[in-house]
Amino acid sequence: MLREMYWTKPVRVEAAGRFRVISSTRAAAQWLLYHWPTEGGPEHRAARLACNAVLKN
Repeated sequence: MLREMYWTKPVRVEAAGRFRVISSTRAAAQWLLYHWPTEGGPEHRAARLACNAVLKN
């Protein structure tokens, strides 16, 4: 079962002129997977792996 990990301070992200506030690890993972505006590079992959590791613990 994946755990929801809420953050003490949400972050605001912008992609293609649209803004979104992300306040949990699950929301960050979903944004990275479904809304990332470009083809991912090494940093994108590292961020996805980090989110998945947190959610699996």
